[in-house]
Amino acid sequence: MNTLQYTIFIIFCSCIPILTSAQPTLTASQITPQPGETHPLRYFSGGQPGGGGNNKTWSFLPPAITLDDSTSYDVVTLSQTPFSGQVSNVDILYNFEDFEYEFYKTGDTFSMTGYGIYQGVAQIYIYSDPKDLLRFPLNMGTDYTDSYYMNYTSSLFSFIDSGKIRVFVDGWGTVITPAGTFTNALRVVRVDSLFSKYVGFSGPDFVLVKTYEWYVANLHLPVIQIDSVWVDGQLDDVYGQYYNGHYNPTSVNDLPFSLYVFPNPAASVVYVQSSENNLSYITLMDLAGREVMHTTIHELPAAIPLTGLSGGIYILSCFDEDRRKLRDVKLVIRN
Repeated sequence: MNTLQYTIFIIFCSCIPILTSAQPTLTASQITPQPGETHPLRYFSGGQPGGGGNNKTWSFLPPAITLDDSTSYDVVTLSQTPFSGQVSNVDILYNFEDFEYEFYKTGDTFSMTGYGIYQGVAQIYIYSDPKDLLRFPLNMGTDYTDSYYMNYTSSLFSFIDSGKIRVFVDGWGTVITPAGTFTNALRVVRVDSLFSKYVGFSGPDFVLVKTYEWYVANLHLPVIQIDSVWVDGQLDDVYGQYYNGHYNPTSVNDLPFSLYVFPNPAASVVYVQSSENNLSYITLMDLAGREVMHTTIHELPAAIPLTGLSGGIYILSCFDEDRRKLRDVKLVIRN
């Protein structure tokens, strides 16, 4: 190859676009949970988080993990719970098993502000200094430390929960779970050194929890999360959970659509809204598997009448125009 040919070759190569994955930066609006969402999960035990770095691939498939039970939680507002009017500094709550709640403040910082239990009587535990779980934007430069504190006192016992967490991003790439393959995932590491003590009981307990979470844009919960628990310097347990939706996404653009069902609990009518236009059919089933209602969706938001239905828990299922299921949502009807 002569000099002229070599020069032309170099110029030609420099004009060819190089296709690479982009190091992601995630904002609050891309991954913060929204009221009305139901997040399906699958628990597992075991699993090694692997190392960090750029453009990595992490695979979490059996037998590397041992699958356990499936579950879900609802994202609700304070007005939908028994704690309405009793607490402040709360934007959303995670509702587990109908009586367990976690309280969160959203915005540029996603903070846990407390939790509550309601079984006829409300038990409320509030952090006087909340726990900053995520600060936005998230990218490979994220690295901060935050302290938190709670001192709960009742007629039965006193409880102190305090500690310090370090949160940093140490990698990005592709993560593979039993639910599918997710690209441009950002890995967040949280090291929580906590001190918990029930006053008047033996203790205190000093525990270190190291959490690995993988996030992608437009999925409002971690793709997968792995926790390792250390007690007195010894590894005590390793467990985790992953997003268990009805999808097999291969890129960010293929992630599940955003679905909002409100109010929930509902009385005479419930509204269904989606960021996509492929929602065309809805069914409602009771817990015995009997279909009690179905309707075709012509416009969004869709108003679904609930007149004539008994109070209780139902499964609202959403379908596209080809009757392919998009999402199941637990709906509570209160008469």
